[in-house]
Amino acid sequence: MAYLEQFPVTHIKIDRSFVTPLDDPGRGAGVVHAIVEIGRALGLTTVAEGIETPTQLRRLRELGCGLGQGYLFARPLERDAMADLVARKTGAVFAAEVAMGDRREMAGAKASSPARVQSGARP
Repeated sequence: MAYLEQFPVTHIKIDRSFVTPLDDPGRGAGVVHAIVEIGRALGLTTVAEGIETPTQLRRLRELGCGLGQGYLFARPLERDAMADLVARKTGAVFAAEVAMGDRREMAGAKASSPARVQSGARP
């Protein structure tokens, strides 16, 4: 936890292992809520990973998590496929910027960018 204040951290991620139990109404919310509140208190953006069901998405919204990633939104994609997905969802200009991003950073990497949890839309 000390590193959250010492390093230039801008995001805190909620591990999939805490997201999966959100499908069960009696489980998981306490830890997720605590992580969201820690992020909020430190001025960090909270990202939930491993969102696979609409129930998980709904509960994350209710708990105040602003971003998420997972199979509910899209499978991991190569850079060009990611640019195509972004073009379909947000417009060609932004997709072109993604496709032309720093190739050194993206070389060989698969993209699984966070999606706004509020959107709830599936590709």
